[in-house]
Amino acid sequence: MVSYKESQDIKNTEMIRKILAELPKFLSEFFRGISDTKTSQTRLSYIYDLRNFFHYILEWEKDFEDKQLKELTLEDLKKINTEHIENFLEYTTLYGKTYENVTITRRNHAKGKARKLSAIRVMFSYF
Repeated sequence: MVSYKESQDIKNTEMIRKILAELPKFLSEFFRGISDTKTSQTRLSYIYDLRNFFHYILEWEKDFEDKQLKELTLEDLKKINTEHIENFLEYTTLYGKTYENVTITRRNHAKGKARKLSAIRVMFSYF
């Protein structure tokens, strides 16, 4: 019999794999690299945060306006600076996401922004 924790780990891993399929290839390396030191729940939170970060970068930062999500490379990662990250964190204060023609407004306060910054920081430290 599978425990609740094991069941959650399986669900989280399946979701991480699904989301990784739509993200830049280098992030697969990152998530494999942190799999021994971060729980599946932390990795799932990180992947949501990093997906939002890269969507923001492509949509709002003119340095990346001619790129597609799957096309991003480690060279592009080197172009991201503190201003991009600060702009993203400010953006996450209040933003909308559209899923299947329904817009959902999201808010982040200090704790949510700190987690997003943690995901970004761990990713940059890894590479």
